Amino acid sequence: MAETERFNKDSRASRRGGGLSLGTIVSLVVLSSVAGLASPLLLDRWMPLVGEQQGRGVPRAQGRDIAFVPFGEIVVNLDDGRLSRYLRVNVTLQVSRNDSTLVEKRIGEKHAILRDWIVGNLSDKTMDDIRGAAGQNRVRREIHDQFNTILFPDGPDRIQEILFEEFNVQ
Repeated sequence: MAETERFNKDSRASRRGGGLSLGTIVSLVVLSSVAGLASPLLLDRWMPLVGEQQGRGVPRAQGRDIAFVPFGEIVVNLDDGRLSRYLRVNVTLQVSRNDSTLVEKRIGEKHAILRDWIVGNLSDKTMDDIRGAAGQNRVRREIHDQFNTILFPDGPDRIQEILFEEFNVQ
């Protein structure tokens, strides 16, 4: 009996002093979360200075040397049983300022092909496909990939981003 009591006391004492307390663990989790959330803010303030020191000229926070090439407005019926829903998008392409004339020229040459592809692609979409930011980003990524493939089949991608000036569903 005395031996069992001594074993219980020893095991309780080793449990108390050996591990981290709950308060310490919670504090570490909170501090880690705050540091993770604050790091992008600190990096955005610090990175423009690094860019200027390396001679790149324009700070990253003010944007790169970019240009915007308008593509135009597209209106399509969505894949709805009654064809009562339609989507209207106004698309603009973000490109490097150095590539803007080349992109504008190629879009002028292949505008009908690109527009036909967008109409076909968007006509296959349902409300669930385009709902929310995830749906819009998926559509944006599909247009981005297809435009770069059609306009620059053998070269590097010149279109950086697809921007929606308008994305209305009615």
